[in-house]
Amino acid sequence: MKQKDENKRTDFVSIKLAESKSSKREKLIEIYKKDRNKARVIFENESSGLFVESSIYVYEYDNKDFRVVHFTNNLSFSKNNIIYRRDKTDYIIIYKHATKSFYLKINGHFKPLTVLTFKNYCYHSDVQKYLLSKFGWIRNALELDLTHHITLTTILKKKLFNREKLIKHIFGVNHNVAKVLTEVSVEAHHIRYLWKKYNHLFYNLDKLTPEFLRNHLLQDTCKFAQSFNEKINCAWGEKRFKQFHDELYKKHIDVILEFEPLSLLNVAEVYLDFAKYSGYKILISNHDLIAEGKKQSHCVGTYSPQVNSGTCAIFSIGAYTLDLRFSIPWDRNKELKDKILHIAQFRGYSNCDAPKELYAEVQEYIDEFNKDVKKYELMSHRFISVPNNLDLFIAEQGDLPF
Repeated sequence: MKQKDENKRTDFVSIKLAESKSSKREKLIEIYKKDRNKARVIFENESSGLFVESSIYVYEYDNKDFRVVHFTNNLSFSKNNIIYRRDKTDYIIIYKHATKSFYLKINGHFKPLTVLTFKNYCYHSDVQKYLLSKFGWIRNALELDLTHHITLTTILKKKLFNREKLIKHIFGVNHNVAKVLTEVSVEAHHIRYLWKKYNHLFYNLDKLTPEFLRNHLLQDTCKFAQSFNEKINCAWGEKRFKQFHDELYKKHIDVILEFEPLSLLNVAEVYLDFAKYSGYKILISNHDLIAEGKKQSHCVGTYSPQVNSGTCAIFSIGAYTLDLRFSIPWDRNKELKDKILHIAQFRGYSNCDAPKELYAEVQEYIDEFNKDVKKYELMSHRFISVPNNLDLFIAEQGDLPF
């Protein structure tokens, strides 16, 4: 396969790291030599990717720069059934020794090489072996999931060569606090993003515990605290934390009620259909949500944006509030790609859990409904309801939102 050197430099040595051959390609060329028309029929009957061959080269330069280049060679046919080869440079991993910088060049554009990008493009074992022989610290970055967004340039320049230094850099705190954040982030990935957005709100960080970060009210409390310019004490116990959350929530609801006019929510069709199927009361206005939140002393009154985007729908079932979602549940087998209705939250007054008997009853309705949800598979990620669906639903129910 033809090797390309984009900068036409001569101060380098090239090393072939890997090569991929195609048996189908070799067979196609044999057929082509005998009959071009038959070869074209075979070619167009298969995926063109089956006839591609690739190779990976390293170019090491005298100034200690290097490039890892992935080449592909594709086959194609002209209008006259003449076969021809097309060479392509898929991507280049670039290291500049003078600036200790790593880049990825793809489609003519340069971008910093992050740990995640490294995993995506340097997956070949021989490529990884070559790079790890030069930069052994890359192994630590690959083994820690939290490093995905960090560039290799940052790691090298700041000498973040071990796990301890990496997590201190990620969270911007001392090692003991970083250990707590790392422990919880492994089981709840949103913690890292929450910390990045709201870390300025917390004080008494030396008192931070995994239990504090696992509090299901944490995310909403951070949002309210930021709105009212309040701080969050990491030394608070569960009872004091909940009291702080409830105080801010009531202030939040008062502001919303003062300035937010009544409006119908853009409830997605799948949730309206489930409401008809189950007979459960679905909340269809912003004031419905606010009233439910005030009655139950929880945060559902702030869920209008999520309902309008199709992320969820809120039901009031007896003395409990159901947060229902149509998506792929986190605990589903990753191989399964089907969206289904599932319970995200089911809570009563002050965020107490719904009783097991009621939970089981609702789950049974959901399971039955899910047997016939394939008609919703073509819905977009952000649901767009048919304009008259909600009006029709209200008319059928004979009830208006208050």
